Amino acid sequence: MPYDTPDTHDDGFAVVGAAGRKAGLISVAAGLAAMLVGLVTGTTVITGLAAGYIVGAVNLSWLLRILRRGVSQDAKRAAASVARGYYVRFGATCLVFYLAVSRGWFNPWQLLIGFSVAVFFIIATLIFAASSSFRQTGDTDPELKNAFKQRG
Repeated sequence: MPYDTPDTHDDGFAVVGAAGRKAGLISVAAGLAAMLVGLVTGTTVITGLAAGYIVGAVNLSWLLRILRRGVSQDAKRAAASVARGYYVRFGATCLVFYLAVSRGWFNPWQLLIGFSVAVFFIIATLIFAASSSFRQTGDTDPELKNAFKQRG
């Protein structure tokens, strides 16, 4: 079925990508601020949590960048590029955790908790951005608007 209206679905994905970049930058900035507070106050718990949070934020920002690059390539190149980027990112994250724990810089539990909080924060931000973007797209795209009306 040919479409008479311009495809606005790509706009929604652009909004989600922009939200991902903003969430990553905000997460890194918040992690650095918490790290500074931990270093100034001498609280190792805050420093460990902040370090894990920074690693998690950088990790997910890197993953989004890999996926965004993969989407813009043809299928064969994208598969190899995404797989290679994924394993490099995973290896780098493991290396950072290994060095931080083996050198005694941070407690492993603090790193894992901070990492998990960053992951959940960024995923929640992306879900919120995607839902609001697609709601707005449904309001502006006549075909989607009709589909929503027919559903009730």
